[in-house]
Amino acid sequence: MTGPSRGDDGARLAAWMTAAEVAEVRVVSPHLDDAVFSLAKFLVRDGLPPRRVVTVFTHAGPATDPAHARAMGFADPAEEFAARRREDAAAMARLGTAFEHLGLESGKLDETAARALGRCLPGPEPGGRTLVLLPLGAGGVLSPLRRLARRAMRQPPGCGVHGDHVWVRDRLRALLAGSGCVAGYYAEIPYQWANAPQDLLRLAERLITGRVTDVALAPDVEAKIAAAEDYASQIVSEFGARPSFQRRTASIAERLYLPALAPDHLPQGS
Repeated sequence: MTGPSRGDDGARLAAWMTAAEVAEVRVVSPHLDDAVFSLAKFLVRDGLPPRRVVTVFTHAGPATDPAHARAMGFADPAEEFAARRREDAAAMARLGTAFEHLGLESGKLDETAARALGRCLPGPEPGGRTLVLLPLGAGGVLSPLRRLARRAMRQPPGCGVHGDHVWVRDRLRALLAGSGCVAGYYAEIPYQWANAPQDLLRLAERLITGRVTDVALAPDVEAKIAAAEDYASQIVSEFGARPSFQRRTASIAERLYLPALAPDHLPQGS
């Protein structure tokens, strides 16, 4: 069962970044909240290369299901996405994080959209490489008994795997092959509450060729909640309505999965 942070691997992460000669990090966020909910601490941590969030599905169109917008209290998807873009910009300003909205239509998962994903990838970065962090595809459906046990222990149940996340992950994973970028993954929050840490690691091992370096960063719970509150239309559905439950949801470690480096590529003492 996944639980709060095991500690903090920040120094090990910084050493990995140095050894891998990472000059820039691009965090690919499928939706207008995934990066901040999942990686708020990572995005502001000192001693790491510059980070930029690239959000994929940022606009509404004919393929966008209006049911979600109406459930969130909006008149239609266009109104919802306009509000969510403003929310995202506010959260990024709070964190001081560079960002861009890729402009893909929510619900449109076709070859045209897949080709447009290539805009997530940068050109050659002088003086180093770009690390592109993709959503891991965390999540799962708990049995009624496990949900009851989570409730008794006051632990969030997590969420089922989101198909958009998997589509973005797999399409970009194919585009990254031979690009010169380094591909890594992050476990989405609150989705990963449904997974045990070893299951997340096994998933990463299926995606990364060779050994995996897994990193857990201890979140700043109050700072994450403050950033999550910028997403006023989403925080209750993703983090719960009660402040105490929101803090529990935010307490889980921010988990990254990176290709392991050969020992002779690591700095001394790492």
